[in-house]
Amino acid sequence: MRKVYLFDMGLLVLAGTVAAVLNDEPVHPAKLSKADIEGHVFDRPDMIELTEKGSTNLHDTVNESATE
Repeated sequence: MRKVYLFDMGLLVLAGTVAAVLNDEPVHPAKLSKADIEGHVFDRPDMIELTEKGSTNLHDTVNESATE
């Protein structure tokens, strides 16, 4: 029983590794200018303001579309 469990766990790890290698969408860092890093990115008119449970979050849509 223990050998079957270890074999199954090995297959699971192998499948996860193959899935990660075959993923064709690499993650790229956002491209921000010096002004954006200083906080001016939050002054843009295309910022989306989300409010949940009394907390307000600003969502930057410009940098998401640049990485697609």
